[in-house]
Amino acid sequence: MSGLLENHDFTEDLFKNNNKHSFVQEKKQKKVSNKINQKNNDYLSKKNKLQKVLDKEIKTSNTNGAVLLAETSQNKWILASGYANKEQKINIKINDRFRIASMSKTFVAATILKLAEEGKINLDKNLTDYFL
Repeated sequence: MSGLLENHDFTEDLFKNNNKHSFVQEKKQKKVSNKINQKNNDYLSKKNKLQKVLDKEIKTSNTNGAVLLAETSQNKWILASGYANKEQKINIKINDRFRIASMSKTFVAATILKLAEEGKINLDKNLTDYFL
């Protein structure tokens, strides 16, 4: 009989330890879940603030609409505000195409200089060195 009692005690201890382990796991999971929820809430809060600023600027400017890309080391937001077609009241979307004409030259030049600064390209080389 003593063997059965010993097994019973072992089983009972195992059950108690599993319950403790389960409880600890649940607490850890809740903590992680709360951190994720907080990060999501912070992200959405910042996104909403950026959206309000963009909406206000579009309403007070003489611009039909705009797309905004804001990026930090931890987050990236892509927002749109205004109209793609003002007469038909078609809202602008982040993947709409824009005619940017000569404005793109400035962005291309800035990007090239940034790549050169990072050592990814050499300004003294020909384009064919990179594309052929």
